[in-house]
Order: sequence, then structure tokens, then C-alpha cells
Amino acid sequence: MMIRTNGLGATMAFLESKDERHFEELLNNIREFLRYKEPELNEGEYFEDSHTVKELTKAVLTFVSWLRHFSSGLIPG
Repeated sequence: MMIRTNGLGATMAFLESKDERHFEELLNNIREFLRYKEPELNEGEYFEDSHTVKELTKAVLTFVSWLRHFSSGLIPG
């Protein structure tokens, strides 16, 4: 929801500012996904043009949704 409200860049900056393990894990997962999705781009290039931002945001939203479902299956009970 945070990505939809504030955008991908602001959300990543928020996660970067937090010092808690779960925020760091989520940020690392998103970064790894982006490196896989766009291997020719450096991290700073993700936000250079609006088309790239829009496509990456859509992809990250799909990835995070999958990650949420996957991780909920790992929780006992």
C-alpha cells in the first residue's frame, strides 16, 4: 500500500531509513528483484524516466504481493 500511496522511490527511501531487520530484508528483496528484472540498470537509474518508474513500480507491486502470499505460507498455524 505504501508504494501505491507514496511511490516506489519514496518507499525504498523509507525502508532504507529504518534500522529494523524486517525493513532491511524487504528492501534487500526488492533490490534483488530489481537487479534480476533490469540487470542492465544500476540502482540509481531506476528513477531516471517516468516510463521506467511506472514499469518497475508495477513489477515490484506484483513481486511484493507474491512475497506476501509466499511468506504467509511459512507462518505456522
